[in-house]
Amino acid sequence: MHHPLPDIQRDERYSQDDIETLFDTGFGYRISGINVRNDDDDISGETFTYVGEGVPEKGDQSADTLGNSALIAAESNPVPIYFFYKESDADGWASQGLVDVEKHELVYDADGNREVLEFTISHRAETAAGTACEEIGDQPPS
Repeated sequence: MHHPLPDIQRDERYSQDDIETLFDTGFGYRISGINVRNDDDDISGETFTYVGEGVPEKGDQSADTLGNSALIAAESNPVPIYFFYKESDADGWASQGLVDVEKHELVYDADGNREVLEFTISHRAETAAGTACEEIGDQPPS
């Protein structure tokens, strides 16, 4: 599948309106997607862990939710995943570039109270401007 890359600069900050315009979508009252849970999570390394979607009040996480199932599918069928991060004390969302899902596993949370999906996410190496299909190895339609 051919995905044209929006013009997004790594480390540049974007408002919710900017992101909605770039991706021709609407998030409603808030942006959802991969949300790193704590400001002290290390997202600067080559890889980081993301705990899947699903709040504790609803029990165990499920691989069947829209977000979790999309990330699981991206392990074997890579798609462009744009990672934006918002520190609690900063305006806007900082682009962290493209990321890939390396693997996932169902584990117990730190309290041992419920099962959660842990995704190992890796930052993609910076590449020249082009199309996301070029970056993930697909061929654009002829």
